[in-house]
Amino acid sequence: MAMKDNERRKYPRINTSNLLDCCCLGEDGSELESCLVRTLDVSPVGVKIESFQKIESKILRLSAIDADGSLIEIEGRVVHSRKTDAGTYEMGVSFADTELENTRFALKLIRICQDSEPGFIMVKNSESGKEDRRKYPRVNSENLITYSCVDENNTELNLCMARALNINPLGAKIETYQEILSEKIHLTAVDAAGNLVSIMGRVVYAHRADDGRYEFGVVFMGLEAEKTDFALKLIGVCHKTEPAFVMVKRA
Repeated sequence: MAMKDNERRKYPRINTSNLLDCCCLGEDGSELESCLVRTLDVSPVGVKIESFQKIESKILRLSAIDADGSLIEIEGRVVHSRKTDAGTYEMGVSFADTELENTRFALKLIRICQDSEPGFIMVKNSESGKEDRRKYPRVNSENLITYSCVDENNTELNLCMARALNINPLGAKIETYQEILSEKIHLTAVDAAGNLVSIMGRVVYAHRADDGRYEFGVVFMGLEAEKTDFALKLIGVCHKTEPAFVMVKRA
């Protein structure tokens, strides 16, 4: 992880090692020469890249293949450049798209970097305020999920619908119109690719609103990577979060 304790940046930088196609662009948008570069770190603001040749152009288009095999690309402007003692060139590139698109590109680069192990660092535009002391901020969501109660023999009982109100890698707050009597529940949702994702959870608190709705706090059960992966996928299909900046870090 590239961030230090006294890091003052708006977003932390995450160490990566992705190979990108770098196309130099003229001020009029015309394509010039292309070369391969390697990412050193990335955030939703921009990326630091390493090249074996000096890049003269100030405007670049960076392209990569994401984890699903799709082409992703973004334009950026070189804001600093230096030649290292090893003879390579390091350049800082500031992304030029919208904040949401910049964030999506950064997340996809991190996901395809095999050195990255899921784990939240920070979330922007979360429900929590500046005084929140939680280890992980909560991200507002509007996801519909199904849940089934699990008895002491790990047998799943009834299947019901709920709505996720907020989520983080530790758990979620869900809303239902009926009381959950079981302590353990099995949560299931559909991710952005249409695949089923699920996780076991434990109900740690319940609140009944005046209109008859129930709100339950659910703590996820399982490995940290599994819990984080489930949370990321729920946030990824929630279009009301713009942009919930969810970064991953190395273990």
